[in-house]
Amino acid sequence: MMRDFIFKVLPNREKFGHEKLAYTDLKKIEDVVMKSLEIDNMNKLRDKFEGVAFIEKFTQKVVGIMALEKKFKINYINWETLNPGDYQPQILVSGIEVDIITCPYGNFPIINRKSNRPAIIFIKQDKRDVWICGFADTKVLNDNTSDKYLSGALMRERDNQTAFIGFDKLKSFESLQDLENLLT
Repeated sequence: MMRDFIFKVLPNREKFGHEKLAYTDLKKIEDVVMKSLEIDNMNKLRDKFEGVAFIEKFTQKVVGIMALEKKFKINYINWETLNPGDYQPQILVSGIEVDIITCPYGNFPIINRKSNRPAIIFIKQDKRDVWICGFADTKVLNDNTSDKYLSGALMRERDNQTAFIGFDKLKSFESLQDLENLLT
C-alpha cells in the first residue's frame, strides 16, 4: 500500500496546503477527551487500550478542522460543548455541509461508497503536521475510489465504504472565499 501511496499521493503534494498544529492544540484534544471520559490525567487513558484507540480516532477526525481553523483564522470547533464520542467532522460553508476526511500518512482516506456531500481531504503527516490536500465535489469523490486499499474491519463494511484515490483531481484553495467559489 505504501508504494501506491507514494505513486498516487506524493506527486500531488506541491498543490497541498500545510498547517502545523501547536502543542496547545494537541492539549485541547487531550483535555476534551479526558473530560468526556471523566478521567483526570492522560496516564489513566493510556492504561486502557480502548482509551488510546478512542483518542487516536477522535484526533484523526478533528485535526483537519483544526488545520482549517489555522488557515482561515476562523473557529469551527466549540471546545466547551464538543462531545468526542459523537463528533462528526463537518463544516458549513455558504450553507453547504462539507465533510472533513483525514487519513494518516501512508493510507488512503476512507469515504462513503456513495458520497452525497463534498469533502476536503487531509493527511495527518505526523503528530502535528497536517496536509490540506484539497476539495472534492461529490462527482470526484464517487468517481475516484478503490476497494483495494480497504483492510481489516473495513473489508467487512465494503458495502458502505471505499478508499479515495483521486488526489490528482482535488482542487486547491487558499482562502475561505476560494472554497466558497469551489462550492458554487
